[in-house]
Amino acid sequence: MLNREKIHHCLELLKENYVQNSVITRVVEVIDYDENQHRDLDFLKLGIWTYVPKEWFLRTDVFPDLVFIEFGRGIAIGEEKYLIEQILNTKEVKQKMLAEVNYQNVVEAIKEMGIFSDLVIFAPINHFVRMHVDWMKEAGAMVVVGNELIVEANRIPLFWSSKYVDFNDFIIVRRSFGRWIVKPSISERLSVQIVESSERRDKMELKAQTVFHFDIIDPSQILILKPQQTK
Repeated sequence: MLNREKIHHCLELLKENYVQNSVITRVVEVIDYDENQHRDLDFLKLGIWTYVPKEWFLRTDVFPDLVFIEFGRGIAIGEEKYLIEQILNTKEVKQKMLAEVNYQNVVEAIKEMGIFSDLVIFAPINHFVRMHVDWMKEAGAMVVVGNELIVEANRIPLFWSSKYVDFNDFIIVRRSFGRWIVKPSISERLSVQIVESSERRDKMELKAQTVFHFDIIDPSQILILKPQQTK
């Protein structure tokens, strides 16, 4: 007999790790779907549709927790990758060359954005050590603390690239640059379902997805800093 408690536990792990790893609500304005306002928009589906072994939920010596954790994390990564790709592919976005990737140059560029409120920075992971060590020496104080960049007592959220979400530029955005509309609502934006497969009797069918529409409504609230290539 299927262990319904284990199934519920695994689905909750998937949802929890999606929420923990999703950056969307922290970097762009997220809006609940409204039929009257948004019914003519095109929506995308992003998620996982796959088979998992039924024996995971029949045997007591199998613990598939890590698989479901990675399922949730994978959906969150997919969202971020899509977001970054859309930003980098928008021609109207202002770009600026960085002669040197130092604290002063980046701060001067950030100041071009005006007030610091609601700013977010995406940074290439290959500058991680430079920003923690060299920038501290340059500024005479720690300027990267946790996942925040400190600029004149302001703490700006910092998100790093990865092998999954790969980019080489610094991307500065104000959260109002775009809108991310989710169905049916922000709190219920990830739907998860698992059922016994009618086609493959030894499998369960897992479907976990988020349905959204994203557009950039104010490109002036984005600044891309391109490090100068060194020979």
